[in-house]
Amino acid sequence: MESLSFIEGLKARESCRSYAQIPVEKEKIEALIELACMAPSAGNGQPWRFVAVSEEETKQALAKMTHTRHINGWVDQAPCILAIAEVIDERMVKRYGELYLEKQWTTLDIGLCTQQLSLAATALGLGSCIIGYFPEEEAKALLHIPQKDRLRLMVTLGYPKETTVPRVKKRLPTEEVLRFID
Repeated sequence: MESLSFIEGLKARESCRSYAQIPVEKEKIEALIELACMAPSAGNGQPWRFVAVSEEETKQALAKMTHTRHINGWVDQAPCILAIAEVIDERMVKRYGELYLEKQWTTLDIGLCTQQLSLAATALGLGSCIIGYFPEEEAKALLHIPQKDRLRLMVTLGYPKETTVPRVKKRLPTEEVLRFID
């Protein structure tokens, strides 16, 4: 059984969409990345690479790319945006063959890493929100991410403007998502 503090951290994590205008310390970003990189990955391939953007002009350009009529209008207020790129390592393809690409293990690994990053942010008193909508090629060009790599996700990061009690999460009941074969 996991410790209560870990379980409470899982319950406390939520998407933050309102940030205080306080810069996130580089040491905290480095600590987050170190913790995120402890996530499991297929064959220990570690297909993730990160770009931390806090420089205002680049951050605003990146934030604008995430906006649509109905979502992400708040991204520009986040003090930092972390871009998470997926790198396909040829040594992994050589080791596992086409199965490595067919099963999309690297994409799953990016998800695990991003979740771990979000949980670590909560533990360090930071808010985060995972962003999946942006024009990939345009964002890659802005961030100088190699053409062969994929820009999978971005995560806004900062100190929440207000600290509140975590809201009750609306999730499907366990009996709808779990089936036993005894």
